[in-house]
Amino acid sequence: MYEIERKFLIKDNSWIRDISEVLHIRQGYLMEDASKKSLRIRKSNNDYTMTFKMPVVKFYTHTDIEIEKSITKEEFDLLFNECEYKLAKIRHIVYHDGRKWEIDMFTDKILPNGDVYMCEIELNSGDDKITLPSWVGEEVTHNRKYKNINIVKGAS
Repeated sequence: MYEIERKFLIKDNSWIRDISEVLHIRQGYLMEDASKKSLRIRKSNNDYTMTFKMPVVKFYTHTDIEIEKSITKEEFDLLFNECEYKLAKIRHIVYHDGRKWEIDMFTDKILPNGDVYMCEIELNSGDDKITLPSWVGEEVTHNRKYKNINIVKGAS
């Protein structure tokens, strides 16, 4: 129910040798309001989901209440056509020190730093300790410019 994650930029491409899975993702936003609640739909390979997210003040790092439900391909296709804000990315799954890292390569957007790569790790709790891989760069968890919805909007 809570999604606790940290986001980072990428320093180099040495993570490529450790890829264990690749997901092709298309997602669109049906809504985002002033309080930053959002409703997103996503196609990840052949899985389709609708996700409601709402930021909350909890723990040290970025936390969202996240409720995700499966939808059909037909529902995704219908709703995707109604989304004003859309993005496509390739997600690479890499394990480091027993933890799952997700490295996203945005295929139709440029990040605020001019790059196309960003990574994230989901935590079990706000004080969860992680070992950063050598390829992890600057942390951007609290920089709203690096939220997917803001990347799509081109917000600065």
